[in-house]
Amino acid sequence: MIYINKGILKTELSGIDASLKTALRQTLRYENIQQIKARAVCKKRFGYIPRGKLSWDGVTYLINEKNQFDTGLLPRVLALLESRGQPFAFLPGAKMPTGIPQPMQKELKPYIHQRLAIEAIKENTTGIIQIGTGGGKTKLSVVAASEIGQFPFLFVVNRISLLEQTHADYTMYFNEKIGFLGDGRVEVERINIATIGTLCSMLKIKLTSDDTEKLNYTPEQIKAAKDILKATKFVVIDECHHAAADTYKKLMSELPNAHVRIGLSATPFRTDGTDIMLEAAFGKIIYVKTASELIREKILCQPSITMLTYKDPVLSKMFPKDNRKANYATVYKQCVVENEVFNELVAQVAATNGEMGRLTLVSVKQVKHGEAILEIMQRIAPKMNTVFLHGKNKKKLDESKVKKDFADGHIPVLISTLFNEGVDIPRIDTVVDAGGGSSPINTLQLIGRALRQYPGKKKAYIYMFVQPYAHLYKHAMARYEILQTEEAFKVKVINWD
Repeated sequence: MIYINKGILKTELSGIDASLKTALRQTLRYENIQQIKARAVCKKRFGYIPRGKLSWDGVTYLINEKNQFDTGLLPRVLALLESRGQPFAFLPGAKMPTGIPQPMQKELKPYIHQRLAIEAIKENTTGIIQIGTGGGKTKLSVVAASEIGQFPFLFVVNRISLLEQTHADYTMYFNEKIGFLGDGRVEVERINIATIGTLCSMLKIKLTSDDTEKLNYTPEQIKAAKDILKATKFVVIDECHHAAADTYKKLMSELPNAHVRIGLSATPFRTDGTDIMLEAAFGKIIYVKTASELIREKILCQPSITMLTYKDPVLSKMFPKDNRKANYATVYKQCVVENEVFNELVAQVAATNGEMGRLTLVSVKQVKHGEAILEIMQRIAPKMNTVFLHGKNKKKLDESKVKKDFADGHIPVLISTLFNEGVDIPRIDTVVDAGGGSSPINTLQLIGRALRQYPGKKKAYIYMFVQPYAHLYKHAMARYEILQTEEAFKVKVINWD
């Protein structure tokens, strides 16, 4: 008999033999794709694998010598035990305290899919809710917090720009002061909204992000934050596909009493081979509502997706699309950031949509690239109010004001490095993806910026580019393939002469 001691953070097994331990190690593991590729390259080039960083085989095991593992992985373990016909029993564990529902001061009637997601949270208490961008994940978390009644409650966002937006949502629905942890403020209440940057800053957890907060907090603020983390009974992590990072794993370990742990994401998967770590943090996916389903039900707009191909005889010869040895950074710099042919095309597409009265977002990855597109926009459409918002000028321009002016239509074309995910401006009609890349997560998140319904809005217009260069052509094909996974995404490929 295998005995299972299930805890909030960790679960421990007893009574297992060597054969089962081996099977568990094979089940609870993941491979670092980059490390394995690096080892393969070295072995091919030198005939052996040198010592040092490459001595690691790239495999991480998620069960330790004491047979302990993250509780989110328990469903995988149970499936393994059942497949082997292995009897097991749970030891008595800590029970979740009885919740005290908190009525809302303003009625919020969920869509059917939101209600089903809330019921899944009640039934499972841990897990991932997957709902297409624009499907109302924040709103369903408000209702879940109200009905489940496990307080203190914590909602974690991954960007400072989302903090006030989410805080305003919760303030609207609850007749009490809502806690605010971020941007230098630490105001702890029964219901709290926090940024991952603030929490990591206080807990001395390394965080790599454009929104990393380099602020100094007082000992009193740090104690207040640590105390509320320890007391929290219900935590929701927004955009939880970031949770595979070690950052989130360390944060979750600071929540020892959070019986209810929910991750929200439109794209709960990873491109680095660490999907299993999402399960470790939250558990399995407990509810799914795709973007296509939301579009068919008229909750989201129907997108018109165009992939534009174009000719560039000079750079195409320098960096032919079948060249695998070309340096990616060099290719991206010359063929995207500094490419006048491409940037002229991007600006023409943006200006055309702006002139048609469509609120247009141009997404870029690098500041220099955005500046180049802005310069062309000012030349070809001098009367159009085009603004470039990025991490280095968002305070100078007043990010909140720029977003409001954009949402109100006073800025018809906005170029930005900041809008890939989490931005709620339903009026956006058009998204021009100038940054590119192969990430399916970024592709789907970016499209979601334009799918929200708005009065008078019938369609969302998405423009992507098939760039005929080394690496970039392959990335365009990867974007095309991920678009095919959504039935409602109709993609046209057009040659721009």
